Amino acid sequence: MRQARFHAVARGAFEVDVSKCICFTACSTFVRDFYIHGLKEIGSRRSGAAEFSHERLEENQMKEIKTFQQMYRDGRMNRREFMAAMGALGVTATAAGGLMTSASALAATPQRGGSVIFASNLHGPDDTLDPILGTSTIDYTRANTSYNGLIQVWNDMSLNPELAEEWSVNSNATEYTFKIRKGVEFHGGGELTSADVVWSMNRHIAEGSPSSIKAFFAQVVEWKAVDKYTVKLTLSSPDSDLPIKLTQPQAKIVKANGMDWWAGGTGPYRLESFQAGVKSVHSRNNNYWRDTGQWLDS
Repeated sequence: MRQARFHAVARGAFEVDVSKCICFTACSTFVRDFYIHGLKEIGSRRSGAAEFSHERLEENQMKEIKTFQQMYRDGRMNRREFMAAMGALGVTATAAGGLMTSASALAATPQRGGSVIFASNLHGPDDTLDPILGTSTIDYTRANTSYNGLIQVWNDMSLNPELAEEWSVNSNATEYTFKIRKGVEFHGGGELTSADVVWSMNRHIAEGSPSSIKAFFAQVVEWKAVDKYTVKLTLSSPDSDLPIKLTQPQAKIVKANGMDWWAGGTGPYRLESFQAGVKSVHSRNNNYWRDTGQWLDS
């Protein structure tokens, strides 16, 4: 089993160390279950834990409470789970209600600033900024930070417009038409157009393409720019799954005819530095085309 660590530093900061989880996306469920069920046992042992001072117990308890408040604000715990966790920590129902109310108030009034540090055990010299080459969690995280796709999948698994403000499909799912969002600027300047979309998607189907998802687009006959903001996709056979394929981190849109990953994205954060296998640094894109709560500075 792999080790994973997630450390967030921001207003209302928290830190969670998680072991024995397969991937980052599983961490929140593991942490929640560990705390809710595991802390009941921990709480029952505290009275006999002579090696801990009273002050140390209070310090640990407050750290745990803050962690739960953050999880509740993020929607990773419901009201019942939060109250159960507080009970396991020895917090009265009245006090727990107050803590939950304060957590909700903080969630309703976010403040800009702070930073997040994300660490992954899946990294090395093969780390890439080129979205079509991505094969690891850290590659996908960087792609989602720096770039956008045509379509986005939300937490409820619904498909929603991103760089394509709308799309349509013919009766047998062999032709798709995408209306490209106007006014979207690349980090290095210049407006997104249908030419960028066609160039980006053609990279997956070019002869000898290194794309890690080129098999997704084996049925593509042609990506065509109908006009500056319209793209038409023709397939050799029906593919009703095509929209979900376009949500993959490898299917991000980049600026045409270039490999300048510092300047070629339209995403919420700009790339400041990159060392494969070591780290990358990103800062907020103050000219982002939509407001999705980029509250962090970096």
